[in-house]
Amino acid sequence: MQIQSNQSQHQNTKKLALFNLGFRPFFLGAGIFAIISMASWMLAYFSVGFVSVEHITLRQWRAHEML
Repeated sequence: MQIQSNQSQHQNTKKLALFNLGFRPFFLGAGIFAIISMASWMLAYFSVGFVSVEHITLRQWRAHEML
């Protein structure tokens, strides 16, 4: 299914295509978050970045279990 826009609306607005549809900024944000979180996880996994679990709160532990 292809999304079509009004011809008159298309002619009047000349802005960035990222903001033409509502889901596009969220999709871009999710992609950036995925890259950052995978890179930080890999750094912690290979012991480049030290992750301390001595002072972890119950809320943080429950969030860890949900992942």
